[in-house]
Amino acid sequence: GWPIQYGALETVPYVGGRRDISQVDGQAPSVTVDTWQIGAAFNWRRGGDWFAIRPDYMGNDFDRSRVLSLNATWTPVRNGVLNDWRQYGEGFISWRPAFDLRAVAGTFHRQGDRTDQQSEDFFRLGSQFGLAVKSDNPRWPLVASVSETYLPALNGGDDIDFLQSRLAWALDPKQYFTIEVIYTDGQRTDLDMEERAWKVSLAAKY
Repeated sequence: GWPIQYGALETVPYVGGRRDISQVDGQAPSVTVDTWQIGAAFNWRRGGDWFAIRPDYMGNDFDRSRVLSLNATWTPVRNGVLNDWRQYGEGFISWRPAFDLRAVAGTFHRQGDRTDQQSEDFFRLGSQFGLAVKSDNPRWPLVASVSETYLPALNGGDDIDFLQSRLAWALDPKQYFTIEVIYTDGQRTDLDMEERAWKVSLAAKY
């Protein structure tokens, strides 16, 4: 995304895509995930809390479905206690408990090859919580984190339950490039398949 600041309001338009290709020995490669997203996040801070509204349009070219959703998140920030880094030992490690409340409502713009049960309009209310730990020693630029996103369906659709753990090693002092080992288990969104996988990747940010 590209942040745009308007006083206390920050707007981050974004586009993204994900394409997974798998191959079984003796068989031709096959595309198992082929999704894309476009939207914008509107973030603002009030007191010690962060609020975000995010309209999102997502497509799955594998089953030709499309879904439009509106996401809302409240992130309470308490210095040194919640959603903020707290140092343990001088120059040793820091840790950050994470927690937010989130709601998402969505409607299928196109059903594609999905069944009626798989393409119900939905409303979910839940949270994302977890813990991150990082090394404060520049010789060991490591960050480890684990998060659980649980969004039970209050109306239509299925529950979303997604676990992600990550270990990242920075390749430069400003952490623009990292090598990451990631484990995921569950379903990210309505248009993603359930997954349980280990991944190793080279990540870059700017």
